Amino acid sequence: MEGLGFCGGRLQIANPRDCTGRSVSRRNGLTVVSALAPPPKSELTTVGRTTPADDIIEEIAQSTLDENELPLVYDIEGIARYWSRRPLQVQKRLLLVSSLLTPYILNGVLASKTNMIKEDSGRRRRRAEEFRSILSRLGPAYIKLGQGLSVRPDLVGPEVMEELQKLCDDVPAFDNETAMLMIEEELGRPANEIFKDISPNPIAAASLGQVYKARLAETGEEVAVKVQRPDMLRRVSLDMYIMRKIFGAAQVLQDATSKAKTEFVPLFDEWAAGTYRELDYVNEGKNGMKFRDQITSRVAGVAVPDVKFQATSRKILTTGWVNGIKLAELPDDRLNEKVKLGVQCFLTQLLDTGFFHADPHPGNLMVNEKDELVVLDFGLMSEVRSGQSDVFVAAIIHLGNRDYEAVVEDFIELDFLNGDVDRKRVVPVLGAILDQALEGGGAKSINFQTLSSELSQVTFDFPFRIPPYAALVIRALGVLEGIALTGDPKFKMIMEAFPYVSKRVMSTDTPLLRKAFRDIVYVDGVFSAKRLQVLLDSSAGFLGDGDAFVDFDTPSAEAMDPTESIKFLNSEDGKFLRSIIADEIAVSLDVVARSSTVELKRRIPAPLRALPFVNVLNLIPELSEDEIVQLENVREIVKFLSDRQISSKNVTPESLRALLPELGNSASDIGVQVAGQLSELAVRRAFDARRSSGEVVAGRKRFPQSRLQSNLSRWNSNLTKK
Repeated sequence: MEGLGFCGGRLQIANPRDCTGRSVSRRNGLTVVSALAPPPKSELTTVGRTTPADDIIEEIAQSTLDENELPLVYDIEGIARYWSRRPLQVQKRLLLVSSLLTPYILNGVLASKTNMIKEDSGRRRRRAEEFRSILSRLGPAYIKLGQGLSVRPDLVGPEVMEELQKLCDDVPAFDNETAMLMIEEELGRPANEIFKDISPNPIAAASLGQVYKARLAETGEEVAVKVQRPDMLRRVSLDMYIMRKIFGAAQVLQDATSKAKTEFVPLFDEWAAGTYRELDYVNEGKNGMKFRDQITSRVAGVAVPDVKFQATSRKILTTGWVNGIKLAELPDDRLNEKVKLGVQCFLTQLLDTGFFHADPHPGNLMVNEKDELVVLDFGLMSEVRSGQSDVFVAAIIHLGNRDYEAVVEDFIELDFLNGDVDRKRVVPVLGAILDQALEGGGAKSINFQTLSSELSQVTFDFPFRIPPYAALVIRALGVLEGIALTGDPKFKMIMEAFPYVSKRVMSTDTPLLRKAFRDIVYVDGVFSAKRLQVLLDSSAGFLGDGDAFVDFDTPSAEAMDPTESIKFLNSEDGKFLRSIIADEIAVSLDVVARSSTVELKRRIPAPLRALPFVNVLNLIPELSEDEIVQLENVREIVKFLSDRQISSKNVTPESLRALLPELGNSASDIGVQVAGQLSELAVRRAFDARRSSGEVVAGRKRFPQSRLQSNLSRWNSNLTKK
């Protein structure tokens, strides 16, 4: 009996039994059961499969080809091999793509030769709108491409970038009968045997799939069932096969006609691999559980729906249902609170775990009945490699100090600039652009979309690029900022990030962040108690109202409770800060002691200076100008420690008594470190004094060995004469 059914993800007339058997093949010495051909019904429970969820995931993960040998992962050679054997299908699709894109490209070339585009902003805007319309008409893969380009100022101009940000996944839903047949094909049983109370129509539809509300037949639990559109693997892989040829032609054209160094094909491959992974719903489910394990233990108030792997396949994703409302639909007073939580959640991903959600659009963020921020849709994830998060923090600090030479080095480390870039040329240009972007209200006026547009000016003068991971970071931050601005027009992302950055720079013991910390708390070599106070206060969420992009010099109206300050100083996170204070105290005490000794030597009458016990004082070096500055640091540290204890209006005798044990612990630890460093200084000085050549340590400075030898010779001569 023939009827309407699915085979290989395509709707066609077929014998239903052709699609119900188990498809087994041998690949790389392993027996692989295709996810597209489910096991017999006798092996299924009412929910789906009897196989444990972990085994299902592993089974599907091993499958790299569908039954027609089309790669299930982004395999460039495999996709090319598949479509090179189907030239008629390729030509048909290429004809449609060309009919829409070729006139657009030719008009652009003609307009650029006559400077019409450069001189007419209205024309640029209309062309950007036309480009967005073309991508929408070409379907899911091109919509995804446009969304990727919307955060790439190094590839498209600001007008196009802004217009592409309007691209929406929303497309008409496909028919319900097709969706139910997809569920049966993927999970091995009719949809109404696995799920109960399935919604009559999808509650949401996007370019890759649509979502139904249902209940698991076995447990009665409410779930969301996402069903992929039919034939998506073939459609997307065909478009990517054609796109890669287009980008390859663009690469050849650029290399022949321009000095620009944009690597179109590698950039496309990076994007294509990520988009291809979005077609694998098992991978999306695994991403969600990894995200939940990492984030919910670090950020209170964040939740992730559970994944029902027994009712999940590459094309079907079943998760717990969320009763709540979209984040963007919250009233303003609640919206601001939850956006701040979202920022904290994202910064934890970016600067702590390194595994981050790269598509936090308004539909993917909800607030449930428990008032938790619920994160959805883990198809598009990205990772920040180890060490990059520290560079992000350092770059924010260098921007705050307007140290653009350091910013350029940060950009090189983050792959925004090549290591061989002409620093003498790029520093002033980049500095001028950033100065313009950061002035006029500082952090209160700058936003990430503006900064991206400003930086796009550099891309055509220097080999400035935005790495794929950074483009996703900018996109995610921009989306969060956009949601927040709907409820608070004065919201600024960088101000919300400052507390997290402050905690990070004070508690992370890496060479880069140690240097960044010193860049903050030392001004012209002098320890700044005020800046350290601002840093501590901001880590607790108390921010000043200054005009700088990142303001280290304006104290907040409210201050961190002194008890909390001392507790932080005494905590494991405060270990680095204790070492800084101990280092300053040790060196300062050494300088003070030598200052007193030098002063004593000057007061000794000239006739007595030849005496042996007096001449020993010549071994002690005099103070340099930098070490005189160090004396000011002593006063600043004392001021900081005393201010944190007595400056708050909340300090009471009871709180002071409670503070004493904490003070004792931190003072004891700092005292041990100071004693150790003073001993080290003494040993180093004594050791250097015995060396035959070189220099002698004097605090943080050294003085010539020749001076010491001269003093020793004069001393020995005096002893011989006697």
